[in-house]
Amino acid sequence: MKSKSCDEKIIEKYREELSSLYSSKFDLIFDHKLKIDEIKRNEIIKMLEQKSKERLKNLDYKGAIKALRRAEKYFSY
Repeated sequence: MKSKSCDEKIIEKYREELSSLYSSKFDLIFDHKLKIDEIKRNEIIKMLEQKSKERLKNLDYKGAIKALRRAEKYFSY
């Protein structure tokens, strides 16, 4: 019993450290949005939405969601 609770604590500590390792300090999409004009931003949004539709056709739901989330980031400027 004790080893199981100890293992759970170690696993939880490992997850916390892992999540802090992969957190990004830079938001590249935000930086890119500052440099592009409205026309280019709309082209990028349309391209990402098209990519999402293509991935849905291929039953790649995870990829489709990622493409839509990236497109949403370009809306919020």
